[in-house]
Amino acid sequence: MTEKAKFWHRYLPIDRQTRRRALYVIGCGFASVPAGHPYPPTQHPSDHHFTWRKGRVLDEYQLVYITRGGGWFESRAVGRRRVETGHVICLFPGMWHRYTPVRSTGWDEYWLAFAGREASVWMAEHGFTPEHPLRFPGESRELVAVYEKILDELRTERHGGGLLMAAWVVEAIARIAAEETRRALAGEKIAEAVLQARARMLEQADQPLNVHALARELHVSYSWFRRKFRQYTGFSPAQYHLQLRLNRAKELLRTTSLPVAEIAERVGFKSLYYFSRCFHSKIGLSPIQYRARTQGQD
Repeated sequence: MTEKAKFWHRYLPIDRQTRRRALYVIGCGFASVPAGHPYPPTQHPSDHHFTWRKGRVLDEYQLVYITRGGGWFESRAVGRRRVETGHVICLFPGMWHRYTPVRSTGWDEYWLAFAGREASVWMAEHGFTPEHPLRFPGESRELVAVYEKILDELRTERHGGGLLMAAWVVEAIARIAAEETRRALAGEKIAEAVLQARARMLEQADQPLNVHALARELHVSYSWFRRKFRQYTGFSPAQYHLQLRLNRAKELLRTTSLPVAEIAERVGFKSLYYFSRCFHSKIGLSPIQYRARTQGQD
């Protein structure tokens, strides 16, 4: 006897006021599709239903998280790609696409549909583009929990649920990007190297640091260290250390009456002019302006 598919989904009615929001959920669902079962396992609204033969074009974004099994994804932007457990299929407005599990395994999927005037900003901010539609956060209980929270709100229809679901869309986007980056760096010696480098930078947060010498001390090439450190932290080693020194300067400006020149010297700047220029470039205020705005707030 063929195993039955299990699924639940809900699409929300979207009125004019909702469409003006920065971010809003259109629908969310879950489907467990056993081997050999037709896909999709249930009929969706006409503007969302599709078959492998025809594909479809959506007006919104969707994040389809595959938690079991595998299959195929195809879009006009990238052609056909293999999908495996742990992949998130990212769907974009106006982009023709289709996807399906392989019949020999089926798959389990969570999907989340959303839109809003800030949706494209959040997606682009975290590297989601039609040219890279498959992300790989892997098997993440935390990501599943985000989908489940949204499904729970759709089931219960509690007041204020739309606000919470919009926040959870942002969490889902960030979680996918973060988990993917962590997986990419897991097991690499860069994790240990970054920890050691951060410790040294904290020790020398009040003085200049020779990052080339630090790389040699860590027994890695500087080019590799700089590239991987940026991938891990979002900063180059030099910029990361500079930010630590400026953070210390901000603390001294807020909590002491030391002259700006002395603070500059304490955080390792030999030139007051260079310190002031760096501070204004990174903080957006001169040291004197920053002190006037923040002193006494702690």
